[in-house]
Amino acid sequence: MTRPSLAQATAGFPASDAWWNAQVYGPLNWLYGQGGDEAPWVTPALNASYTGDGNSNGTPQYRVLTIAGAKFVQWRGGLNVTYTSGSPNNGGNFLNAALPTAARPLSRRTVTAACSAASSSSLSVKIDFQTDGTVSIVVMTGVTPPWVSLNGVLYSID
Repeated sequence: MTRPSLAQATAGFPASDAWWNAQVYGPLNWLYGQGGDEAPWVTPALNASYTGDGNSNGTPQYRVLTIAGAKFVQWRGGLNVTYTSGSPNNGGNFLNAALPTAARPLSRRTVTAACSAASSSSLSVKIDFQTDGTVSIVVMTGVTPPWVSLNGVLYSID
């Protein structure tokens, strides 16, 4: 979400800049993070068994955000997944290297992610984010979706 500039937000309103900062933007800082700043997106290197833009969902990326005073990691993009004997290659670990310490949870975080419904018997997969920075796609036996969406994946680090 992009925060509008003060000029855009106050167009046509007589209130002063100070009033808007105190009454509107101050209370919304919990949503936008520290003073409305958004963290930059990071594009991690993928393991050679995986490629980005699965189902045209975009390049896999993440960023660390502060929401309501707590740290979260938000993901977007999609992955093309290949399998060996019914299991995702590389044990499901789609990253070439571990996530940096700032993006690692204090304990394992397990989330669900959408996957191909047309080419799979499941509508979602499990993704485990580990304390050592590894990230793994986990599927049920016989479920081999060709792509996984990371859009909407969010986990707390605290």
